[in-house]
Amino acid sequence: MSGLFGGGARPSAWQTPVLAGLQIQQAGYSKPVPIVYGTARVSPTLMYYADWTVIPHTTTTNVSGGKGGGTSISNTNYTYSATVCFELAEGPVQGVSRIWRNQVTYANPAAVGFTIFTGTYPQSPWGYLTTYHPTEAIGYQGSAYAAFANYDLGTGSLGNHLFEVQGIFTSPGVVDVNPKDVITDFLTNAHYGVLYPSANLGDYTALGNYCSANGILISPAVATQRPAHDWLAEWARIANAGIVWSEKQIKIIPYDQIATAVYDLTDDDFIVKGAADPIVVTRKRRADAY
Repeated sequence: MSGLFGGGARPSAWQTPVLAGLQIQQAGYSKPVPIVYGTARVSPTLMYYADWTVIPHTTTTNVSGGKGGGTSISNTNYTYSATVCFELAEGPVQGVSRIWRNQVTYANPAAVGFTIFTGTYPQSPWGYLTTYHPTEAIGYQGSAYAAFANYDLGTGSLGNHLFEVQGIFTSPGVVDVNPKDVITDFLTNAHYGVLYPSANLGDYTALGNYCSANGILISPAVATQRPAHDWLAEWARIANAGIVWSEKQIKIIPYDQIATAVYDLTDDDFIVKGAADPIVVTRKRRADAY
């Protein structure tokens, strides 16, 4: 009777459905692993996950019912975490300089909490897996990847991630690569290259000198399936060079053999108004340049 006249509390509860595991949008087979030369932004591939954890968050609100009565309303929502590994690129790379997660930029992997493996040969397994999942502790040699133990997934989605990879041939202060080095490695690398015999490559010294003298540097990410000659033709075009087959060798010859600057222009060589700069160059932000 007390409930009929408002003298008692009637509890009410509501909760969201619980996810049984990570929601995978799509699965891929034979997806290319990017080969990153220079510095490029890549979209990672989830290659491992474990430790799916459901974290309940319950709030209780007391609602007055009048005449001393009331109702207690309980509301339970869930967040999730999991241990994840994202494959980034063929290794070895130099590292990762920036990360984007759902349009938020992080200055380095440590700002998020990722551990970066550069894809060396050999490569030791992740210490976390060795300790907590020893039967699944694989080194993944030759694969650059990012790992995170108990990664906060919010409502259960991985979200959108992008990684700026400092790839092959980069070093402190050097973010782009001479096309000569890209072409040579792409053709001959024993792990991910075309496996073209080095004896059938021409002398690319002139190409390298020409590109260095004229500031022709590139940062390609080989991330799609295309014929090898398409990649070579693209890089040769950027380098202002032609590909020829001669003397049983692939030769790449700059169209302009001059390896030094022809003109040395100063401010006196331009007609300007007042104190205006004679040449103004506008570049996109690095984040928008890929």
